[in-house]
Amino acid sequence: MYRLGWPFSAMLAALGMPLSIKIDVVHDDGVGVYIGTSEDLIGLVAEAMSFEELKSEVKLLVPELLSHQSHKSGQVPVLIFK
Repeated sequence: MYRLGWPFSAMLAALGMPLSIKIDVVHDDGVGVYIGTSEDLIGLVAEAMSFEELKSEVKLLVPELLSHQSHKSGQVPVLIFK
């Protein structure tokens, strides 16, 4: 698996190689929400009351963000939550 944003990732995605996107997750105790961001996919910021809700939200946002960027491989990358 190859990370989105690494050199040649768009080319490899076009060839059918699976891509991964690392999602950094923090829990804001003050407000009680989980926040997910990613350095791999510019613009990805999501928040939700539970970790499961956050995962669902991110899965909806990723294809939309990819369609607005140059990574138009037609593939849905593997999401890695850390």
